[in-house]
Amino acid sequence: DSRGKARIAEYSNKGFIAEASVAGIKMGLVEHRYSVVNAETRYVVHATLGSDVPLLGKLLNAYIRNRVFTPEMMAQWMRPQVEEVGSLVYFLPELYKQRSGGNHFTLSSSDLSIQR
Repeated sequence: DSRGKARIAEYSNKGFIAEASVAGIKMGLVEHRYSVVNAETRYVVHATLGSDVPLLGKLLNAYIRNRVFTPEMMAQWMRPQVEEVGSLVYFLPELYKQRSGGNHFTLSSSDLSIQR
């Protein structure tokens, strides 16, 4: 089960950071960064799981590794992440064509030409 809650700690044109916490204790973060490389978009995601709280952090990290983000859970979590990012090429170009200084876009499923 990968349900959880996170707070957006940072948001800009360069990406965003989502921080997960439980009872006020930071338990990890997922950092999404975007940049232009050779006129194309580079999208990088870094995930950090665990807590650096003194004393309690080591116990929390052992719990997270062994009970929450087990190897099986990580495999289940990674697959949809890769699938979601892989689908961006099918609709982002159409959205960006609409950009005229604002941040409002419309996209109809009929606009998509997904090739499999």
